[in-house]
Amino acid sequence: MLRDNTPNERIVQLEANGGVMENGCTTPNFLPGFNLECYPNQDSTKYIDSLQLDTVHTILRGTLRYKGFCSNTLGLIRLGLLSDKPHPSLQFTDNLTWKEFMCDLLNLKRDTSVNTIRSVVLQQLKNESQLETIDQLGLLSEDILVEKRSNPLDTLSNWLAKRLSYGPNERDIVILHHEVGVTWPSVSREENELKTIEMVIYGDQKYTAMAKIVGLPTAIVTRMLVDNEISDRGVVKPVKRTIYQSILHELKREGISWTEKTIKK
Repeated sequence: MLRDNTPNERIVQLEANGGVMENGCTTPNFLPGFNLECYPNQDSTKYIDSLQLDTVHTILRGTLRYKGFCSNTLGLIRLGLLSDKPHPSLQFTDNLTWKEFMCDLLNLKRDTSVNTIRSVVLQQLKNESQLETIDQLGLLSEDILVEKRSNPLDTLSNWLAKRLSYGPNERDIVILHHEVGVTWPSVSREENELKTIEMVIYGDQKYTAMAKIVGLPTAIVTRMLVDNEISDRGVVKPVKRTIYQSILHELKREGISWTEKTIKK
């Protein structure tokens, strides 16, 4: 959901079951070398109160992925592979292959040939790239057995965690990009600025990038609590300046850095 606090204030809501992937996916205008795309991540309006952003005109929290993610995920959705509803084939069938499970999802006989399944999938999706993704993920395999969970989503997630695990020479990356548009009141006129904060962190042989940006702040806050540097008690969000500034300072000492820019408009 996006909040648009212009004179024609409105809340834009994208439907589930592929609506976000189909209608909300855009190409960002930063870091072109990474070939990224962005889509809205859940309800952005809930951050207005917690971050004290009552005066904002528009707010969007998005997720960055490599180009093609939205389209290929949309294909998985349309085939029912991301459904969180229980499926009988995952509860009452022994030694089920991925090809047989695809037949069940497509209402085909289990002895249907792989070529015929491909044709049916292509006819349903009308997208060659989505079909290629289904094939590359091993979802048409006649040999790989499904490690069944209660629903297609959990079953596929369990399979992809193994299929797409990092190899010996691969590493993860975390990219964060913030844009804040500001209008400053002036004596003669209003002045507009765009402030950006950008962070690109790579994993290494010791830690993944995700482990660094999640684990280090947690460790820093734990030390701060032990040393009584945080007087607040209970569940405390890290939006207080006295808390987050100390965390950011120590993160820089640990090699977690970011770039800040201000562009006059």
